[in-house]
Amino acid sequence: MADLLSIGKKKKRAGHALSEEVQANAEQLVFTNLARQKVIAMFNDASLNEIGTETDVFFRIAIRAGGCSGLEYDFSFTRTPVSGDTIYFEGKQPHIAVDPKSLSLLKGSILDVVTGQASERLVVINPKAKTACSCGASFSLN
Repeated sequence: MADLLSIGKKKKRAGHALSEEVQANAEQLVFTNLARQKVIAMFNDASLNEIGTETDVFFRIAIRAGGCSGLEYDFSFTRTPVSGDTIYFEGKQPHIAVDPKSLSLLKGSILDVVTGQASERLVVINPKAKTACSCGASFSLN
C-alpha cells in the first residue's frame, strides 16, 4: 500500500473543525500520498481554472443517496466549506472538506488511487461498506 497521510487531530477556528496530520488509526479518514497527488492534479487541471486560486479551494468528499447499491461517493470542488465541516490539509491548496454525516460513514476509510489501462481514479476503501457495485462508485453499509 502507498504511504499514508493520516488526518485526525482537530482544533476549532471560525466555526470549522480543522485537522492536522497525525498517525493513522481506525477512527480517522486516511489519504494515501497518491490520492493527495491526484486531488492536487485535478485542482491544477486546466478544466478547473474557473474555480480560481485567489481564494481557498476545498475538495469536498461526501456520501449521497444514489447509485445501484444505495449510497455513492461524491467528489467536487467548492470555494466555501459548510459550517461543521472537518477540514484536512489546512494551509495547503486544495483543502479537503468532509461534512459530519459523511465523515461518520468514512471513519476508518482510506482514499486511494486505482490505476487502469487508460485512466486513474480516486477510490474509497471503506470498511463499513457491505457491498459495492462493479464500478466501485456506489455501496451499501454493514
